[in-house]
Amino acid sequence: MEGRILVHQKENRFFPVILSVGMLLTLLLSACKPTDIEEAQSGLTITSSNSETGTLQFQQTFSNGFSVDASYTQPKDVNTNAVSVYSVEYASFLENTKKFTDLFFSDQDLPQSEKLVDENSNALPNGDQPTTLHWTMDDGTTLYLSNTGTISFETPLSESISWSYSDPDSDGGAGSNADAFTKEELDSYSKQEATDAVENIVQTLGLPFGEPVNVVTLDRETLQALQVDPKEEAAKPEEAPEKKETWTEDDECYAFYFQQEVDGIPVSASVVSNERGSSNGPSLKILYGKNGVVEFQATVFDQEDSEAETVSLCNVEEPLQTIIDQYSAIDLAGDQLKLSGISLQYGVLTRQSGQYLFEYTPVYAFAMENVINANNIHTSDYTEKDTHFTTYVFVDAETGQILS
Repeated sequence: MEGRILVHQKENRFFPVILSVGMLLTLLLSACKPTDIEEAQSGLTITSSNSETGTLQFQQTFSNGFSVDASYTQPKDVNTNAVSVYSVEYASFLENTKKFTDLFFSDQDLPQSEKLVDENSNALPNGDQPTTLHWTMDDGTTLYLSNTGTISFETPLSESISWSYSDPDSDGGAGSNADAFTKEELDSYSKQEATDAVENIVQTLGLPFGEPVNVVTLDRETLQALQVDPKEEAAKPEEAPEKKETWTEDDECYAFYFQQEVDGIPVSASVVSNERGSSNGPSLKILYGKNGVVEFQATVFDQEDSEAETVSLCNVEEPLQTIIDQYSAIDLAGDQLKLSGISLQYGVLTRQSGQYLFEYTPVYAFAMENVINANNIHTSDYTEKDTHFTTYVFVDAETGQILS
């Protein structure tokens, strides 16, 4: 069983943004009062859907299959004239490994850890090479801890679950079957008990995440019904586990998903790119059942002690119009693309090329719902499971520059 070091990585798998990163946005719509309804020259309809929250609704449809039906709400208590930009770097989990081995392995006898050093990579800011410590138990359970911000714990049960359950966060939801898990509560173990347990773990480990933002109940009946045979589906069948014949109460668990928040602004877990590089953002996923942790995947950044600079944000309508101009001119070949959501987030941007130095920068995240025409499935890189998924276009919220 191979430990996954990078987790929750979302990729923009649809059409690339043609605008260069260095291109400044020049289109600006007139500002709308909360009660205004106006028709811009492009035909974009802007309405105020909630005067208390300042929510704006944007709508427009184009003949090429692109449409806009999205709302934007400014986060509470955020001063758009002074949003902080924080210098961050990967957290290291190599200094105090005992608290992790105690948590994940309890009273079990630990094997000697293996040390994996990436000598071919650039050094970290403190001069160390990227390094991972790796423990493997006799039953195949693995733990990876690194100085590049990652924690990965997997069990044989989590491997079996992966052949029944596909994350809603992976690949923008392409192929996810999370909606099939409709049960709210497990008969054998309450959601509140599990929630209390995982929140206590997060607090004990000192990870910068609050309450879970999404919980999926993985019950044994649905796990059994949706399971595929690993020997038939795996790229390397000879290395795949045997199909789990019977699912019991001991196999049931909850899948918890967390998102970091800084100054009331969520930090995106998605990959955000600029001309200096790219990085996935902070994320945390925990599978937890009545017998404890089934799987634990985290990517974590530490904020540096230096004082944060502040920036003023551009009007969200500015980059929105540029994105509309771009995507309304693309030949979608019968596919459908809908801009369905806009939010202010922090994105993890690279500060220096080739260096492990990053910053939390305010970005506008534009959610794009992709629906692939059935006639195009076999003439592209997509499978039948990839007909509906979400990608993101990120824009620097200060400059209006397209990032990815």
